[in-house]
Amino acid sequence: MTNFDAHWTAGSTPQGAAGTPVIDLHEVGKTYSNGTLSVAALKDASLTIDAGEYVAITGPSGSGKSTLMHILGCLDIPTQGRYLLAGEDVSGMDEAKLARVRNRRIGFVFQRFHLMSALSAVTNVELPLLYSPGVPAHERQQRAIRALTRVGLGERLDHRPGELSGGQQQRVAIARALVTDPDLILADEPTGNLDSTASTEVLALLDEVNDAGKTIVLITHESDVAARARRTIRVRDGEIEAANNDHAISAPATSTNWGIS
Repeated sequence: MTNFDAHWTAGSTPQGAAGTPVIDLHEVGKTYSNGTLSVAALKDASLTIDAGEYVAITGPSGSGKSTLMHILGCLDIPTQGRYLLAGEDVSGMDEAKLARVRNRRIGFVFQRFHLMSALSAVTNVELPLLYSPGVPAHERQQRAIRALTRVGLGERLDHRPGELSGGQQQRVAIARALVTDPDLILADEPTGNLDSTASTEVLALLDEVNDAGKTIVLITHESDVAARARRTIRVRDGEIEAANNDHAISAPATSTNWGIS
């Protein structure tokens, strides 16, 4: 058991239905049109990621990697094909439904942290819970405190982002991603704004999050960062080109609920 496992309380909340992939793409494509000009940014992408996997998606600039990330994160919808997120078909949802899915099923970790500069660490982590019906204010705060404590920031609850180092800000972002107990952690270049020491610490934390049962998809152009994942998927010219160690990884019998909810 890792230190991270020891801090989180095991629960019985499964990620989606038992045996259901967290991500299941069927011949998904995305075409952008502007007048008579059409660009196929993603072509016939099929991909399955099971609960408990840690997968890196890599590719050069313009490869379609960002388009794939936007679709996986329900920030955009495909123009063809089908996308099931934890068994739920999100392919044709409108923005209001997608927003609810994002809040319930996906925890985001971004390169630039996207923290509210005027708010404390604990209030930043509480924010996703504001959109979760039925979570009272005192419970939101307690869950945010527990999440920050689990990522090693229990002594920085009242610090604003400007009072934290880059690595600490990214830890706040990871706590915010975990606080709703989502099916998927989607990390987009999470070390891009960090020095080597902070990068190592954040990647170690993501390793522990995955070891504790969470599904992680990591978007990166850095080969050493991608190497931390259990499987690497490469995208080029809008197509999924190759997958390294492309095999099913058994999901834990139960995922953790992080001792938050």
